[in-house]
Amino acid sequence: MKSTVFVFVAAGAMLLACNNNRKSDGKSVEKADTVNVDTVKADTATYNDPTGIVSIRKTWTSKTISVNAGKKTPDIKQLALAFCKTYPQCETNKAMMACLISPNAALKESYEIASNGTKGNFSYHIDCKPRNGYIRCIATVETAPLTIACLWNRNNGHKLFAANMENTHENMAYDERLVVFYDYDSTTDVMTPDAALTDMIEKRVKGYDFYSVILPEQGKDIEVWAFTIDKDSDTSESKEMKLKWNGMNFDWVD
Repeated sequence: MKSTVFVFVAAGAMLLACNNNRKSDGKSVEKADTVNVDTVKADTATYNDPTGIVSIRKTWTSKTISVNAGKKTPDIKQLALAFCKTYPQCETNKAMMACLISPNAALKESYEIASNGTKGNFSYHIDCKPRNGYIRCIATVETAPLTIACLWNRNNGHKLFAANMENTHENMAYDERLVVFYDYDSTTDVMTPDAALTDMIEKRVKGYDFYSVILPEQGKDIEVWAFTIDKDSDTSESKEMKLKWNGMNFDWVD
């Protein structure tokens, strides 16, 4: 594997997007109405942060999120929408939000929207499996920035929500990635940051040059891939780690 590991991750993400564009659970992807993502607005501050992830990292642990689910138990779409409305400065969060607030797109499991703004003309592919508690948004550009969100049912009646955001760059010094976790309590209709799980991952990958978190499209366990790069030989070594779901949280099992 070459040291430009971002190509490996981006290629994988793009392959997933292309596969979704052909088929999803045996069904062809339907195009949603074109939405200019750059015009989608939310009640948020303006940040000088190209990826949006840096500013999210600075604030997410101190901010709860109201879901406004009403009388129904919220699914992954409602929790993802609440999260993306709170943090639209990440471009794939903003695109996911644009789909989820579109009456036509929100009813489909696989769809795409177009960005016709200052960043150029390209698409965002969204794949949603509500029964699996899973939704993914990937931009169809070379570095394939993405947001993936997942939902687990906790043994205490609460739900655990996770969102993984990655924005890679040819120069890995500019890479940004962050996975965040929230506990959702239906009695309060509020998502509360669960920073201990984020810390658990970031402490484990400390010392590696690069890592990627893979939230489960099926099943309940999380994969973490960490990479060590040898610039002299232009190679890298990878280590696969797994977080196994225990009904409330995760345990390392590698």
